[in-house]
Amino acid sequence: MYTIKLMKPPLIRTTLQKLEGGTLPSTRIPYQRAKLPILDLVGPGDSITESKATTVWSMEELSKSLPKLVRSALRSSKYYSKRNDSITIQAQTQRNRSANTGENHLKLVEELQKIYKENVPGETSSEKIKKYEALEKSSRESRLRSKKQLSSKKASRKGKGRDE
Repeated sequence: MYTIKLMKPPLIRTTLQKLEGGTLPSTRIPYQRAKLPILDLVGPGDSITESKATTVWSMEELSKSLPKLVRSALRSSKYYSKRNDSITIQAQTQRNRSANTGENHLKLVEELQKIYKENVPGETSSEKIKKYEALEKSSRESRLRSKKQLSSKKASRKGKGRDE
């Protein structure tokens, strides 16, 4: 028997739309000094800025705002750190801390979108919904017909037994 529940867009789609809007759970962002390959190149007038941003989202915090399907797939992500059960993303491409932090947030959203596209089935078309509603209706009708037929068989047997 087919069961179709017509409802508003599933939670997972609305959650992804929120993430695209910039709603992410709280994070821990330790800034680190950029590592230079050869420290001799740094002269007395050069300053080494601490622009590398390492953004850490604990899976516990992410679990509160993500659906189960995405959550389990996120644990197999390249950014997942098993040791502290978190998502750790680093960026050092910009010379500005906040720009690197913003890049980390974009990387997380891109990763979630990739997981969403790989794991979440598309929306059901209205034609398919109508098709399965028709199937459900016909199966219900055939079931009721067979019940009535069986009931009439039993009633006819009872009727014969009383006459004799």
